[in-house]
Amino acid sequence: MMERTYRSALEELRSRDPATGALKTFSLDELLQLVDDVSGKVLSSQPGDTYLLFSGVTPNGVSGSEITGKLATFANADIYDIGSSEIGKLLTDDNFLNALNRTIAQEELGINFTDATQNQLNQISDIAEKILFGKDTNGNRVDSASFWDLASEKYVSAAEGNFKLVLPDALSDTSVFVQSELPALLNNTNIDEIDGVSPSGTQSLSGFTRH
Repeated sequence: MMERTYRSALEELRSRDPATGALKTFSLDELLQLVDDVSGKVLSSQPGDTYLLFSGVTPNGVSGSEITGKLATFANADIYDIGSSEIGKLLTDDNFLNALNRTIAQEELGINFTDATQNQLNQISDIAEKILFGKDTNGNRVDSASFWDLASEKYVSAAEGNFKLVLPDALSDTSVFVQSELPALLNNTNIDEIDGVSPSGTQSLSGFTRH
């Protein structure tokens, strides 16, 4: 089956019940399926382009995601981060995030999102954080099957070219990079170089090898 585009998914998220005019409701399983169906490709990319991956924060608190986002936005070259991909666009779109919040309210709390109290909104936010990023209420990574894990694996697997890594601090064994991106990176035979080195020479990043 052909992978879906961000625009196709967005149209579904914006669809309304013809009888009531209300926005279409989704189950968590349906939202997961939507994430699984959307392509990890950067549609404007060409073989040999440069892709960015990040993990961690700098000593002064700047996140790797902020650095890669600015590089991808302002670089005078074909450089992309996950936000440039179809799946990255979906997961940062307010329509998707609002649909997720509505679904959590209905499935987990049994309420309409618009009726949520502040305490319930906090609960919804905590549940969304785990679904999206695999993090518990203390910010610890406890689940490597999050939406962003899936999206990150899809983005890396779809790339054809070279990767630059933005890793401002020590790698965590529970990070999205180590658990989902790095295995995909080393198993993608369309990757030429990682930080200027052949993938076969990057095993020191972790215990992974290309196979």
